[in-house]
Amino acid sequence: MANVKVHLREIIKYVLLLGVIIQSIFGIGIIVLWLSGSQSLWNGVKSVLGVCVGALLSYLFLRVCCEGKEQKMYLWGSAGIVSVPIVLHTCLDGGWELFRFAGVCSVILICLKGRKHLKQKGQRVVVSTLAILLVIAMSLAGSGAPSLAAGWMSRCSFPFLHKDVYNITPQLRERLDFDKLWEATCSTEGLYTIFYPSLIERYGSREAADEVCLELAKYCAQKNTKGAIGNLLWDVAAYHFPMLVSEIQLQGKGYDAITAVNYDDFTQRAGGLGTVYWDYGVVWNLLSLVLLLGSWKRRRGSGYLGMALLLVEISILCLTMEGAGYFDYKNLPVAEFFRMGLLLEGFSRFCVEKDE
Repeated sequence: MANVKVHLREIIKYVLLLGVIIQSIFGIGIIVLWLSGSQSLWNGVKSVLGVCVGALLSYLFLRVCCEGKEQKMYLWGSAGIVSVPIVLHTCLDGGWELFRFAGVCSVILICLKGRKHLKQKGQRVVVSTLAILLVIAMSLAGSGAPSLAAGWMSRCSFPFLHKDVYNITPQLRERLDFDKLWEATCSTEGLYTIFYPSLIERYGSREAADEVCLELAKYCAQKNTKGAIGNLLWDVAAYHFPMLVSEIQLQGKGYDAITAVNYDDFTQRAGGLGTVYWDYGVVWNLLSLVLLLGSWKRRRGSGYLGMALLLVEISILCLTMEGAGYFDYKNLPVAEFFRMGLLLEGFSRFCVEKDE
């Protein structure tokens, strides 16, 4: 029985090693194709810088969360993170999402490092509080929602309100421009770009517009409670398992968002290799999650990672409140950092046990 366990561990170890190597080779090919198709020098430089930022964040995260490993382990893990399709797309695109993603990761790293070196409880509380506030600010910055009330309205009303718009109460209909509302419910961004500006024009203040948004959100939440909660949970699951949920969305199942737009942009710019790379990434992501069950064992002293998880959950909550249909895996692919961290822990443990 002991020999069976040893052989099984060896198989898992080499599957992990080979899986990351293949994904990294795909990633290098995608980077070359992406850079060769850049329309300007600045776009190429921006993509290179984005990949460098992603690699640096990956390396630092693994160094902080998986201490005591050999240098080659960190390099292997960093390659495994950056070469994940959703992470690589975020880095190559080099847009606002990368800035938000890098900001949240940087705050998490600084917070973890500070909590490990600060001995006084009061100091750790101050650092944690500042980290929470910074993560909230960065997650909400650049949001498509004009206000929190508008975001809540979108979460509760889209896409249900389009079919139910003629059934809203007479009192609520008197407080808004019905034609603008009907037009706005035809698209994800319509509630922000058409309906909300009409409220500002009608009432002349954001406070009054937000009151109407909250009333409409309350009405829609009561009419479509199950659907609104279900869509919210889909977005939460998507940020925890972005690769797998994105593939489900591409298959026309679940709760759709911006995934199809991102996928088309990625595969068109990366050529036919992009489609193969994405498919491999989905299979490898699922396989690696399964292998985690047999490779990871909690080590002592890793409880401080709970703070990192808390910051990530806060960021996810803020991002989901941007509105219904706004899930974008480029906003926060940080789940891949934790997945690779756990894989690295298991992989390194197998190597140590082999040597012993």
